Amino acid sequence: MADNARYAFEQVDICDCMALDRVFAEYQPDKVIHLAAESHVDRSIDGPAAFIETNVLGTYTLLEAARHYWRPLSAKKKPGFRFHHISTDEVYGDLLGTDGLFTGNHALLAKQPVYSASKAYSDHLVHAWLPYLWLADYRHQLLQ
Repeated sequence: MADNARYAFEQVDICDCMALDRVFAEYQPDKVIHLAAESHVDRSIDGPAAFIETNVLGTYTLLEAARHYWRPLSAKKKPGFRFHHISTDEVYGDLLGTDGLFTGNHALLAKQPVYSASKAYSDHLVHAWLPYLWLADYRHQLLQ
């Protein structure tokens, strides 16, 4: 994939709005896949601040960078822009013994460690950005 001219990978701090603005300006993407997250439940118990910063504040910062990038796009380009946010089964539990898929309609787990709660909050932030229209084709995806 790295040889594909349509692919780019940038390792930047998800909370650094200036770096994100630079990436959007430089590459002018039509798709963004948000995979960034602090992970591992045990680490979230010992050091919850990093999880709140990356999973909550980082998601907010990336959403805002995407919105600022999207706003001046031409009427032709706006409908094609997509923001794919990837969640986790730690938010909703698992589907053991089923062939089903998670959807945005599944209930959140009642008791969550900081990791799960921070990812759930990032899911809520993405849903909150739906009225900005550029997320009209938002797809809720979960990794197990």
